Amino acid sequence: MAQTMNEGLAKRTVHYLKQENPAHVLHFKTLQKLIGFVALGLPFVLVGGEYLRDLLVPGSKDNPWVVIEPAISSYFHTGMRDVFVGCLVAIGIFLICYKGYERRDNWAANFAGFCILIVALFPTTERLPEDVLPRSLTLFSTASCKDPGIIGIIHFVAAALFFVMLAVMSIWLFTKGDTTNPRKRLRNKWHVGCGSVIIASLIFIFIGKKIAPGLFESFGFGFFTLFFETTAEGAFGVSWLIKAGVWFADKQPNSG
Repeated sequence: MAQTMNEGLAKRTVHYLKQENPAHVLHFKTLQKLIGFVALGLPFVLVGGEYLRDLLVPGSKDNPWVVIEPAISSYFHTGMRDVFVGCLVAIGIFLICYKGYERRDNWAANFAGFCILIVALFPTTERLPEDVLPRSLTLFSTASCKDPGIIGIIHFVAAALFFVMLAVMSIWLFTKGDTTNPRKRLRNKWHVGCGSVIIASLIFIFIGKKIAPGLFESFGFGFFTLFFETTAEGAFGVSWLIKAGVWFADKQPNSG
């Protein structure tokens, strides 16, 4: 009799643990929204914030002719450095804390989070003449010594892996599930589209930096890296907000 009761209690406990806990779902969706909104707004906050800082603090900019930095990572070496690093660390922590429906979702998100933390800690190389000392100190530089060249390479590779993993999540992981649901099929199209935009943005950046340097500049498109990083960040943010149910969520049945 006691054994039967214990077996029944064990079965009920297992059944309860397998059910979705509303608090966990809320936490899960909140993380997705935070990741999406921070990614979506980061480029605009950096550009707008630095411009506003230049207006409020005259003479704060080393080069007054540079209105927009050439890349998002270049804002590490501006007055928006703390905002830039803080947002990247926040995204990294959110991704590492993220728990998907399957183990591969966790691994992909955790790997992306680890990569973006490396991007934050290993800054892009500050573009300066050889005889000019660094203006912004990092973990690896001093007032009289610039960052080693390997730091910029690590930054570039980690950033590329971060975006590649986000594209993989959007195209192959977020699209898993019941495809008989019309809303799910619509979300899948957006996820695939966002992932494709991320991949296309990376390809254009690689072309402009490695395959044909100066190509975009010849058309007066000097901030092409910033532009394509913004499109990739935007696609990343949109995909995660759709995943969080901000857009194209399943319609709830009318109550009563």
